[in-house]
Amino acid sequence: MFLPTSSQITFVFGGPKININPKLTPQEQWEDFGHELCHALRQYGSQLSMPDDYIFYQEEKADNFALHFCVPTFMLERIDLPQYRTKAIEVIAETFHVTFEFAKKRLEKHEQQLLGTQYSLHIKSQFEAVKQFKKNIGCDYILKDKKKTYFMNNNKGLVGTIENWRAE
Repeated sequence: MFLPTSSQITFVFGGPKININPKLTPQEQWEDFGHELCHALRQYGSQLSMPDDYIFYQEEKADNFALHFCVPTFMLERIDLPQYRTKAIEVIAETFHVTFEFAKKRLEKHEQQLLGTQYSLHIKSQFEAVKQFKKNIGCDYILKDKKKTYFMNNNKGLVGTIENWRAE
């Protein structure tokens, strides 16, 4: 529904109605629709009676929802993006009919997700390596002091040591 106001959600006759500002570009209208759809699907109540911090929280959640709604991750991952950042942002903007700035934010969010996944996998692999090492030497727990690390077994006692390495 297009009304000559800012984009917003209203509740008429018990149901949500999304009003999109007709003065916006089609790309901005699509982005606003994603934002307002989040309010319709996931949030309740009138922001007129909410604390400012909670309104800020809802708006951030709606902005994040719009990024994923307008440029879904599974579709973004299927695109062969150019190596140069500006060109990659342009491809996202053209493919998903969003503004350059919106596409830039979505690419940044996607990169953060990828880095978080890589970091998580790295930590998990380190944890698994330590777990396997401890299993191989029969270590139940580890003690450390300034000079050495001691690998201990509940039944056998000390099963190994290593000198602690310190960067100088």
